[in-house]
Amino acid sequence: NLHFCIQNFWPSFFTTTTPTMKTSYTLFALRNLRRMIAFSTLIIFSGCSSPSSGPSSSANWNVAKTGSIFTFRDYDIDSLGNSTFKQIVVDSIESDGQTLGGMTNVSAFLEGVPGHLNPISHFVAYATNGDFAFGDSTSSGPNGMNWITLPTGSHQLAATDTNYNNGTRQIRTISYDGTIPMQIAGRNFTVIKTTTAFRDSSSSSIFDGLDSRWYAPELGFFTKIEQRLIKTSTDSFGNRVTAWHSNMEVLDSYQLK
Repeated sequence: NLHFCIQNFWPSFFTTTTPTMKTSYTLFALRNLRRMIAFSTLIIFSGCSSPSSGPSSSANWNVAKTGSIFTFRDYDIDSLGNSTFKQIVVDSIESDGQTLGGMTNVSAFLEGVPGHLNPISHFVAYATNGDFAFGDSTSSGPNGMNWITLPTGSHQLAATDTNYNNGTRQIRTISYDGTIPMQIAGRNFTVIKTTTAFRDSSSSSIFDGLDSRWYAPELGFFTKIEQRLIKTSTDSFGNRVTAWHSNMEVLDSYQLK
């Protein structure tokens, strides 16, 4: 799922460290894990209940309307925390007010890099309790849609432990981290932060990561995404291999309809 570390824009380039060399490593497996059919899910905390339940919302969302455009600056982050600009990413709202995959009040958007073909389709939904959900139609979830709900309104800690039919296990915890001020395109907004900590494990490798996201209810959309991922595996010579990648997308400008 991008935008979600846990969602479809997983990084495809990792810097890999072995005992003898530092090389480039191309990773495809992590993106595909989200598209496997889950056969069992253990709900650990009540925060994983229906996104329309829970306490009254502290987040009053404006819906991202058809024709709205959000332009992000995408950065790679090195092991010292230094950021390097990589590319512009544009999210354009294609429709709003849909009922889709068991959710209502859904907006669909395309995300892509200007000048590149094949933008990726994603969906966001605004629950009645103020929670924000991100959807991926390529996943085999309930009603043909895999929704990840973020506790922007309910503030409930949510954790899942999921086994996939390819032998992969995914453990994920999503937390509400409060609100902070953020300046975007010369305007001050109050934004909500959530953090997802996760581990994906298989017989050959382990992925650990943190995915932090900031949202502006006034805009009805993300304002910042920061992902830090580590892969640990063993190569064909029995050497322990650690691959890491960090990136950040920051909202640079927006056009609302």
